[in-house]
Amino acid sequence: MSESVSPWPLANKRPGLCPVRGCRKASRSIPGKPTSWRGTLCNCHSMRLWRMENVVEAHFAQIKDRARRKNIPFTITLPQYREIIAGTEYTNRRGRRAWNLHIDREDATKGYEPGNCRVLLAAANCAKGATTDKERRRAFVEQKIKASQKPEPGDFTDEVSDWQPSENEPF
Repeated sequence: MSESVSPWPLANKRPGLCPVRGCRKASRSIPGKPTSWRGTLCNCHSMRLWRMENVVEAHFAQIKDRARRKNIPFTITLPQYREIIAGTEYTNRRGRRAWNLHIDREDATKGYEPGNCRVLLAAANCAKGATTDKERRRAFVEQKIKASQKPEPGDFTDEVSDWQPSENEPF
């Protein structure tokens, strides 16, 4: 993003306040020191701008902070985190709905460690914690992992099925 272009409409011309239209928070700038429009933003808009420009780093910081709050060991570094999410659409498809993606710990008794984390569908991640039978849980998670991966060429056949409507069906 260019240094001279703001992603928000800048309308507030009052000194000492954030220049974003409608924001009345104090600016982070030091009076008398020349700064760009970035330096005149309040802390809230400054963090929003940082999260927009550094998506992966923001997600990493969020996961690390949540692990800290829940007292879960977190030993993954940012480059290792980038390797975990590489080749997936995690940055675009993260969320709470069933088709979104989560960072899953394969062994819940361990922390966020290299080799213990993977990207998984939210539905599979939630079901993994809800089932009690270990074998059934493993089979369900493997089925969801397989369903979430892109199909290989030739996985689908173009053959017409042998299904024929019965006389009892209305169509």
